[in-house]
Amino acid sequence: MRRMLRRFRVSFWRVSLVTLVLAGLFFPVKHDLVRAGDTVFIVSLNGTEVGVLPSRDMAASCLRQARREVARSMATGELSLTRAELSMTGQELMVGSVDDEKSVTARMVELLEKSRYETLARGYTVKIGTYSVNLASREEVQSLLTTALERFDTEGAYRVDLVQDTTREVNVLTTQVTGTEENPWQRKDYTGFVTSGVDAELSRVFREAAPITFGDSIEDYYLGVLSMDFGDKVEVVEGYLPESSMTSHSLLLV
Repeated sequence: MRRMLRRFRVSFWRVSLVTLVLAGLFFPVKHDLVRAGDTVFIVSLNGTEVGVLPSRDMAASCLRQARREVARSMATGELSLTRAELSMTGQELMVGSVDDEKSVTARMVELLEKSRYETLARGYTVKIGTYSVNLASREEVQSLLTTALERFDTEGAYRVDLVQDTTREVNVLTTQVTGTEENPWQRKDYTGFVTSGVDAELSRVFREAAPITFGDSIEDYYLGVLSMDFGDKVEVVEGYLPESSMTSHSLLLV
């Protein structure tokens, strides 16, 4: 009986010792949790979620790439505006997955295409007095001004050109109307009709006896059109305009 009791005590201490060793090795130790910060970001474009990425810089990079792809898809090469409001919500996850950049960029391209504003095209705004009109090209502006001038210049003696308006600090064009041919009475070397003999002597006598009260220049006797210009100041500004605001050139010439 004593031998069995002794064996029992030895086994008890052995088991206790092994239990303590195992408890020291595998018993969980409590640690205070430390917040590591946002580990993933839920990315949204124009209020629509497009994916989950690990950093803000990667989201911005995807948006830049999406804008490049939208710009390359435009056939006209003109200016196009689209709404692009990028927002990110950070979350701290111990376990999770993120999306790849290509899939996020593809979703952004789709949203940018849907959010594109009306395409802006290069055009010209012509303002004459209180009247203004938008035209698609400089050639249409030139044609409009020429047509307006021809209604009064039936002989085609004048032409209109677009020149820089030096009185304005911004880039504004204005009109300059000049004659297509130099009139002989406007030339500095014009001396009138050549007289000699009796005609010259009579002309000298008449000039000394009764000077012409209308002046000595032949321009005083010319009753034709000496110059022509627009009654109101013309201003032409180049810029990017909505295509719907452009006026058809053919309608202006009716």
